[in-house]
Amino acid sequence: MPKVGQKTGTTEPVVDEGVADGLAAETADTGDATASPGSNGVATATATSGLATATTSGGKLDGGAATRSAKRKVLYPKPYQELRLGRDAITGEQAKEFLGWVEEAKGSDFGDNYVRELKALFGRKIRLTNNVANRQIYTNVVKSLKQEHLRRKWQFNGEPIIIGRTGITLNGQHSLISLILAIEEWNTCHDWQEYWQTEPTMEKGITFGVKETDDVVNTIDTCKSRSLSDVLYRSELFAAISGGPRKKMARSCEFAVRLLWSRTGAGLDRMVSRRTHAESLDFIYRHQKVIECVKHIYDEDGGKERNISRLIGCGPAAGLLYLMGSSGTDKREYQSADVPSEEQLNWSMWDTACDYWVKLAKEKDTSVREKIGDMVSQRRDSFDERCAVLVLGWEAYLSRESGLIMPKDLELEYGDKDGEQVLLGCPTCGGIDLGDPSKADEEGIEGNDPTPEELEEGKAKERLKREEKEKEKEKEKEAKSPKKQKAVSKYSSYKKNTRLWVKDPDHETWQGRLMDINGASAILKVETGHQGAGLERTVLLKYCHAQQPKEE
Repeated sequence: MPKVGQKTGTTEPVVDEGVADGLAAETADTGDATASPGSNGVATATATSGLATATTSGGKLDGGAATRSAKRKVLYPKPYQELRLGRDAITGEQAKEFLGWVEEAKGSDFGDNYVRELKALFGRKIRLTNNVANRQIYTNVVKSLKQEHLRRKWQFNGEPIIIGRTGITLNGQHSLISLILAIEEWNTCHDWQEYWQTEPTMEKGITFGVKETDDVVNTIDTCKSRSLSDVLYRSELFAAISGGPRKKMARSCEFAVRLLWSRTGAGLDRMVSRRTHAESLDFIYRHQKVIECVKHIYDEDGGKERNISRLIGCGPAAGLLYLMGSSGTDKREYQSADVPSEEQLNWSMWDTACDYWVKLAKEKDTSVREKIGDMVSQRRDSFDERCAVLVLGWEAYLSRESGLIMPKDLELEYGDKDGEQVLLGCPTCGGIDLGDPSKADEEGIEGNDPTPEELEEGKAKERLKREEKEKEKEKEKEAKSPKKQKAVSKYSSYKKNTRLWVKDPDHETWQGRLMDINGASAILKVETGHQGAGLERTVLLKYCHAQQPKEE
């Protein structure tokens, strides 16, 4: 087996790849290129001749010409693998050597020849001389993996870092950079010492000696990554369920967690700001009644009858059921807990919440169903608007002994923002539901809960305000608002039959053909994804993209 840093007498060209993150120019006057083991056992190539020269512009290679002319010493002529586990786990210094990490020293000037993504992450100019054939760096991915490292949720899963024959890092840049970033934060913030008493390391396999040609490199990371629903599908949480129902419930659970993560403010925790798969699973295990919510909604939806999913997706419905069922909770106790979980939740409203969703599913002429139907016909049925109507329905259901929900209870308020009509406010279910956590009043979270009399008085004021707004809207209905035309002009590049990508909080990314634009909404005919082609769907224009949006 070749040893790390073994010398050879051959060179090969750096792969001609369009993405090259800050290759440093390696030039010298005389001599040969040599390979030597780094201080941490990582082989590094030292260029002592013009063979290792490449030019850069703005931190990227100028096209592929420079890479075709560049020559590097072959360090690993034959493929082999190593496991870095336990005491041999990868350290920060080793990660830097794998990447060819070079920082701008005092007195030197990198100019524009540095990796801009690293400047944003680390606040200084850095070159990666061994990372010239990799895909671009996604800072959101790095930040998510940093959190996994610091919270010690990183797991060895057999996926290797891939090092090319000349020492180029072909795969693993995000995990290596995130480890370096995690170590920097560990050194400056003592909170992380709860998880790591010594500097964080990373357990990982490494494959050395892979060919660096395009036809090989372009096959790396081409498989579909696992979604949270994929992870849940094979977990023990749904092990007792088989076939189609298991797949649907796993997917519903993913979207329920998305809603709960947002509306409970889980993402506001500085130490858990990223909703990774590991954090999502941890959230579910601390809130396991969400599984019961998913099953209840699935049963009430009735399969092809779609009793619930015609109103809102089954996943968000399960999330709302969870919030309604726990609405008797003292939010201060939950929010102030070291690890918020169901131990702090009050489920006295659980049966009532279940009955509310049964009512929505079974009674076809409810005001809620009629309201959402009207919204669909008016092309104003975004995810936020549907959620708001369902929560207002819940408030009305609780306010009357008969559970009667009247149309006036469900009126939404709109305002103008940059020429678009936008929903004002975010009604909450009570308890741990913060609605839109970015606008949550910190004092409101920590303050005393209102008395029942104060709650009733507040609801009466809100109903009166909605009735007054309703009268004003009636006067404006017949007139065409010039503000709506502004919203259309903002998206004037979207012509009829344009193919658009859609990514909203309620559904997976899907593609459709534009049929019409109405104010701030677009009407699309589904082509791929979202319950099958041919269906017409109304979405907010802000969720529409001419190019496929990147997955977070």
